[in-house]
Parts: sequence; structure tokens; C-alpha cells
Amino acid sequence: MSTYGTLTINNSTLNNNTATYAGGAIENNAALTINNSTLNNNTADHGGSISNTAKLEINNSQFKYNIAEFGNGGAIENKATLTINNSTLNNNTATYTGGAIYNRDNANMTMNNTTLNNNTANCGGAISN
Repeated sequence: MSTYGTLTINNSTLNNNTATYAGGAIENNAALTINNSTLNNNTADHGGSISNTAKLEINNSQFKYNIAEFGNGGAIENKATLTINNSTLNNNTATYTGGAIYNRDNANMTMNNTTLNNNTANCGGAISN
């Protein structure tokens, strides 16, 4: 799924998706809000589950077993603005940096009441900022 307009995802499951380059489940290029959803077992070179180049807000959601096979951000690669509230990111893997989240140069990230467990990377097992 590649987004270029405003998108809200509620109470959904995005599992076992693959992208050749970025965003195994979602490549976000606009405004995306994810509520009460699960993103598991997604794979891409960068941003195993989501690659964000715009505005992304995540609420009450789970990210598990996502993989950035040849790059950064096992669950999420953030290149712009990311807010995560009341969520869990567990058992995600990146080959290089940010097992769960890779927050790139000049990107903004806010995280509230969120748990990151058992994420793995060469640098920044949970977060690379």
C-alpha cells in the first residue's frame, strides 16, 4: 500500500506483506493515522512495516516480527514526523540500524506510553536516532 492522500486505518491487521525497497506494508507519503491495528511479519529493505516520508500517527497498535532485510528500521523507518502513543514494538529486526525504529536525519519523533522489547539491529537495537 502506498499512500499519497489522507488515510486512516482503524482496527485492521496488515500481516505478511513484502516490498522490494521500502515499507513492507505501507509506504506513507502524506498523512496517515493508524488506530488499534496490528502490523506483523512484514518485510522490506528499509522500514520493514512502514516507511514514512510525511506525517504518521500510531495509536494503540502492535508491531511484531517485522524485518528490514538490508537496511534500517525493522518496524518503522521515519524520514519526517512520527508520533506513537500507547503501542508496542516487539521482536523487530533491522540489518543495520534501528531494530524497531530508525529516525533519520532531521526527522521528528514523539513517543508516549509505548513499549519496545526484544528488537535487534547492529546499532540501536530499539531506536536509532
